[in-house]
Amino acid sequence: MRDPARPHRILQLTATSDLGGAERMVLHLVGGLDRERFTPYLCSTVGSGELVELALPVCAAVEHLRFNSPLDPAAAMRLARFIRHHQIDLVQIHGLRAETVGRPIARAAGAAAVVSTIHSVDPWRRRVHSIMDRATLPLVTHHVAVCKAALDAALKRGEVRKGRHEVIPIGIPSPPEFSPDKIAGMRQRLGIPDDAFPVIGMLANLREMKGHGDLIAAAVTLKRDFPKMRIICAGTDTSNGAVPAAAQTAGVDDVVFFPGFLQDTQLFLATLDIFTLPSHWEGLPVSIIEAMHAARPIVATNVGGIPEMLQDQHTALLVPPGDPTRLVGALDRLARDSALRGQLAAAAQNRALQEFHLPTMVARYETLYERLLPQAPH
Repeated sequence: MRDPARPHRILQLTATSDLGGAERMVLHLVGGLDRERFTPYLCSTVGSGELVELALPVCAAVEHLRFNSPLDPAAAMRLARFIRHHQIDLVQIHGLRAETVGRPIARAAGAAAVVSTIHSVDPWRRRVHSIMDRATLPLVTHHVAVCKAALDAALKRGEVRKGRHEVIPIGIPSPPEFSPDKIAGMRQRLGIPDDAFPVIGMLANLREMKGHGDLIAAAVTLKRDFPKMRIICAGTDTSNGAVPAAAQTAGVDDVVFFPGFLQDTQLFLATLDIFTLPSHWEGLPVSIIEAMHAARPIVATNVGGIPEMLQDQHTALLVPPGDPTRLVGALDRLARDSALRGQLAAAAQNRALQEFHLPTMVARYETLYERLLPQAPH
């Protein structure tokens, strides 16, 4: 029987242990919870294990479950054993693979509440995915979406319990101040010459939906007017080399670079003149929130939850997805107008501190957990 005097035990179950936006959000959340009221735990179903390793210092226990298939019975037993052994009170689930196995196992293993987290609009979902979601819907206590666009998409598909949902935007910590020497060191590490301008950065794993192809097409035009330009696309290459090959084919591989995954994203952002994310679809991208906190002027597409974060001409320049010509226009305008860069950057940073700050997100989740588990200690 649960001791009502102990803090509630909250398990974050992620579909992957590779470090993307959702996983960085989870890492911030487990690190920010009030330990007098909540004890954080973390499990991941597949992936490299990077998230699990990073969460180890801030969680009471972690486990990389290593599912070989969505219905891997041995891995499912490991998850059930973890929940029972640690007497988990609430399981918060992130990602389709984790939802499929996590909902029934969490309930069967004795968790009092299951929270399903909606991170994106997920236009790729097929009918079978919605059927799987709806089949386990009665097992979900509450749904949390990171933006209204993601919630609306899930509601339209019938994947959310009516009256049991809310929006909690992602929040991250404010970045530290970096010395000129540190910034110069990062620029040197990335191979950025001292006279390079503009330095345009993108922070996203190399996937078709992130719009790297549009940025490469834009670079062909921008390179003519800005021969000293550098475009740095940081992120794990999940395209099997297709995106870097496209830059080479377009003849811009001398100005567009792919350094791979960068752990120190805040320092990377501090090196940039402009941040861009030309995604074709999104939820609430953490990379944009990071750029807002870092006071970088932003060019992004008006898809998913991005218009909920950024107002065109006020906190960023927003363009339609899949339109390299409009992307060129926005990047060119920012490169030529230093006053506009400063204006947009300051307004975006203020917006981030108001709505997308870690203390705000953590407080909202703590309120939710206490509402779902009312015997939490105070």
